[in-house]
Amino acid sequence: MCIYKQVDHPVLEEAVVRMDNLVLLINGTVFIFSTTSHDYHRVLGLDDCTVNALASSKFCCQHYLCQSWKVVLAVPIYPSRSVALLLVSTVEEDHAFFRYLATDDDGGSYFAMRALPFHLVDRRMKLAHLTDRFGEFLLWGARDLLLSQTAGQTVLRLTGELDRHLQEGEYTRTLATGANREFAILTTEGNLLFGRCGLETHMTMLDISETRCPFSAIIFNNRSNIVAMDTTNYDLPSSTAESRALVHLFSYIIYPAEIINSNPDGLPPCPFLMFARDFASDVFYIDMRGNLTLQVSYIPAPWTKSNIMVFSSDPSILSINTTLVVGDPIGQGNHVTKVIAEISLAADHADSGITEYTEGAATITITTAESSLTCNENPTVQAFVVAGCPPGKTIRQRKQMKRESCDYLRNYAYRFNRDEYDPTFMEGVNGIDADQGDLELQYDYGTHGCPDMSYFSDVFKPSFDLYINDEFVEVIEDDFALIEIHGVHNYDYRLNSMQAGCTRRPQSWIEMLQLQNNTQDPITAWNRVNYRSCVESGAAPLEDRHAYQVMGSRTGNGIVWMQVNTIYVFNVTVLDPRYSYCHLRTQFAVEVYGALPPSAVSAIKVMLITCLLGFVGVAIVFIYYTVQIKDTEEEEDGQRKSHPPQFPH
Repeated sequence: MCIYKQVDHPVLEEAVVRMDNLVLLINGTVFIFSTTSHDYHRVLGLDDCTVNALASSKFCCQHYLCQSWKVVLAVPIYPSRSVALLLVSTVEEDHAFFRYLATDDDGGSYFAMRALPFHLVDRRMKLAHLTDRFGEFLLWGARDLLLSQTAGQTVLRLTGELDRHLQEGEYTRTLATGANREFAILTTEGNLLFGRCGLETHMTMLDISETRCPFSAIIFNNRSNIVAMDTTNYDLPSSTAESRALVHLFSYIIYPAEIINSNPDGLPPCPFLMFARDFASDVFYIDMRGNLTLQVSYIPAPWTKSNIMVFSSDPSILSINTTLVVGDPIGQGNHVTKVIAEISLAADHADSGITEYTEGAATITITTAESSLTCNENPTVQAFVVAGCPPGKTIRQRKQMKRESCDYLRNYAYRFNRDEYDPTFMEGVNGIDADQGDLELQYDYGTHGCPDMSYFSDVFKPSFDLYINDEFVEVIEDDFALIEIHGVHNYDYRLNSMQAGCTRRPQSWIEMLQLQNNTQDPITAWNRVNYRSCVESGAAPLEDRHAYQVMGSRTGNGIVWMQVNTIYVFNVTVLDPRYSYCHLRTQFAVEVYGALPPSAVSAIKVMLITCLLGFVGVAIVFIYYTVQIKDTEEEEDGQRKSHPPQFPH
């Protein structure tokens, strides 16, 4: 590697691994080494300043409260979800506490969770994430070391363990973390400490007398071995500035397990012969009302009993129920024991005291209380669990009438009258544009295929299935809403708010669209975030009748069609905020059939003709009965005249 300035005595001050790159700080200059292409690049734009430290992750807090607070440290804790963790000092500056800063989908920021304060010795603290870069981290300074396994909610001070290995005037120069909760500390005197985090955190001094270099930078490789690095000038005969500018970076590997086992120095033996996980993935997702099962197998050392600990880095998100299953003996007092951890959301348990679902991520750790540095690998298994929307989770319409072919719908054209649709989706409440004509459409057969079918006089109640990728999960019975994609509104709903049992006025598409600040977008106007049920526990039923446009199994609401044969294409959104973290949406088509074709005679003419015919019929009946009555009276008079009455003498 060539540094483009004179470097008489190159010193590797710090090294940070970031994805596939190794970032090096040499004499105040930053270089990036690509581990894939093995190329070096000098970071430009820093000629006017000298860099004195590197950080693998840093967060710049722009929130107005960060300007007034005394923020000691800010790092991204959940980068994919725009969540940062702030270390804020108290007014007296001798204590500090952690706090989350989150950014929502609209770009607004808000604070959540303030942890208990702890004593702050050094304000120039640095943070090093453990393994997952999320819930667990080490906070360290010159002579201070703290551990949090719960994303900042609790902090354990390890300074006493650190002080046992540091001499007077010796300080921590740099700290590196490994892939299995290991960490290494390089001191200002060139000593190297190795430790493992667990329920108990242990440290020991590694004997590196043959390779000790007080200016080395350290990182961990993927086998939990320490890579120590240093720089030197090339040994060239020339003494020119150009030759002295050539710097050689060399590294060597330190094997902590070999060093410790060659000289245990009173450390307890490893309590396990085997400790392995029975699951392949590192990342899991849990949705609302879902669960996850993780299993770990271990073989304890002969005639020993181990205490297994299972915990979450964020108990406010995840709840754990653990079972131990001891297998049959396998010889010499050994047996295989399985740890079965049933994981669910804390909000799903009434006894947790948590009622609101919170999106987030946490690390599930399965470890032992009797941890030992003499184990070749840390007897710890971890899984990263995301409380959020699982990838590939979708909904699909369950068609009520299935058919194999509908070729007549290819290139099928249909239309709606100008008063039957509103391109703003406001159902015509703002009037009809004078330039608005009839809506002429062509059915998108390639997208929707054969549509569902509904008889025009039936109440249409669509149903939907939940899928993860192509695997069926369940039938959705929770609240949802649908809207025609072209703004057609010539249909109605079977129920009103009173019939649906509402205790307050229900939401509607018009109301939700009016609440949008900019454009009226039905895709985002009404969703699981802003949905509010019209049924409030303990409230009196609503006596007014309002439009009720929510559908689901609770009320049995449905769509009532007009007497017309046509096709509708709907967007549907699941509204229930306690059903899933996902914004579950889909689109489907339905063909309405069975209606008689419209008559060419207008309704007014039909009414007039009907009235006229009715009047004529009544007149004919009146005349008929009048004539009949008159004939009957004349006949009776004739009979009286031809047969006079006879009186007795």
